[in-house]
Amino acid sequence: MKVSQLLGERYKDRVADIESQNLMTRGGYMKQVGNGIYSLLPPATRIQRKIEKILREEMDLIDGQEVLFPVTMPASLWQSSGRWDSIGSEMLRFKDRSGADMCLGMTHEEAAVHMANNIAGTYQKYPFMIYQIQTKFRDEPRARGGLIRVREFTMKDAYSFHTSQEDLEKYYDRCYRAYERIYARAGIPEVIAVKSDSGMMGGKVSHEFMLLTDIGEDTLVICPECGYRANMEAAECIVRNEADAVMKPLESVYTGEAKTIEDVCLLLGSKPEKSCKAVVYQRNADDSFVLIFTRGDIEVNETKLTNYLKAAVHPAVDIENANLCAGNIGPVGLATKATVLFDRSLVGATNLICGANKEAYHFTGFTPSPQAQHPDPPGHRGGQHLPAGPPVHRSHGHDL
Repeated sequence: MKVSQLLGERYKDRVADIESQNLMTRGGYMKQVGNGIYSLLPPATRIQRKIEKILREEMDLIDGQEVLFPVTMPASLWQSSGRWDSIGSEMLRFKDRSGADMCLGMTHEEAAVHMANNIAGTYQKYPFMIYQIQTKFRDEPRARGGLIRVREFTMKDAYSFHTSQEDLEKYYDRCYRAYERIYARAGIPEVIAVKSDSGMMGGKVSHEFMLLTDIGEDTLVICPECGYRANMEAAECIVRNEADAVMKPLESVYTGEAKTIEDVCLLLGSKPEKSCKAVVYQRNADDSFVLIFTRGDIEVNETKLTNYLKAAVHPAVDIENANLCAGNIGPVGLATKATVLFDRSLVGATNLICGANKEAYHFTGFTPSPQAQHPDPPGHRGGQHLPAGPPVHRSHGHDL
């Protein structure tokens, strides 16, 4: 068909800031219907069909069987897994004409398990993998960049079922290699796989394939020497502290109006890495307080904190209700009902500056180690919240 006969308008003028959105709109590939919702015109649908063909061929090669789950699902399916309440506003919920709670599928683990329960009642049926290419809807709060971040999209999702962890791990590797072939066949072999956070799906091991780009919003940590690659949300934080030769006594010092790590360290002639910082959050569900102590130059990774607590959190407000002295919070002499966690960035650190839990005062000479003669703070619970290291690359992950 001649271009002149193709549906859709093509433009010479720039119509969007992000180049991919600009080119696809100008070239007559897509038309916006709503925020994060697009119609695809003939050139784009041809591309989608070609991608789907590659996906089906590679999934079939690893013994996948194609199915099709419904876009609309009853609440009972999600209530059985507990995710009806744990997933927030990203899931679009509504009631049908009979008043029953329904939702639009943003993922299909529940539907896959429901199908497996009805088709695989004996061990002889295992292992097996089912996959689909289906429309999803996630009420993304920041839809942007054309088809890069959308609310309605087409996804290939696959679910495998096994009778042993060993079999699962072997099949995971087959899937991993299949995805590498998919991206190579699609003409984007520069996509890299990195360790990632499993998010709402859970699990111990997760990878995501990322395309490095200047318009990306994720941050990756990449080591060209050892080959380590991870999303910042999942990257391990490696912090080494060298003990001082001389151990100083714990002393209370007047710091006046200095509250931030930077101001206190400047006043006392020290560096942020020689300080212990307190960061306070509240659980979204009940507003209970969570207090994290970390090294002064380390930022809290909220994704890892959420995973450790198994609860969504937000920065604390009105922390006086938690019996905490804002700007002067420290682990010595602490009296609070908050959940208290110590980050492992403090392991091996000595002679730190920390809050004294008293207005206008801080401690020097604090050593957070079993050998230190400081009283244990009430409510202490050993935790492993691992902040991530410095950013290396910007990237963006995209659902297929």
